Formats: sequence, structure tokens, C-alpha cells
Amino acid sequence: MLPYLQMVSGLIEGRPVSLTEVVAMLLRALRQHRMARTRRIDHTVAWLHAEPP
Repeated sequence: MLPYLQMVSGLIEGRPVSLTEVVAMLLRALRQHRMARTRRIDHTVAWLHAEPP
């Protein structure tokens, strides 16, 4: 599946894309997706816990 994603992203961007770039894109997308799943209040509580007033 990774070679297919490599080919498609290379066609979209109009340049050769390495497998490491594809993996980095996927990891970035997964990281952003996970954050969207948390409830806003949970995110706020975690932020306040990390940086108390």
C-alpha cells in the first residue's frame, strides 16, 4: 500500500516522493486525527495540568 501512496502523492505533487516522506505524511495525519478525537474539555484540562496558572 505504501508504494501506491508514494505513486499517488508523487503524481499529485508533480515530483518524486520518497517512502520516508510518505511515512512522515501519514504520521502527521494520524497525530492530527488523534487530537481531533479528544473532547475539547479533555484538551483544556490537559493543557491546564501541563501549564498551571
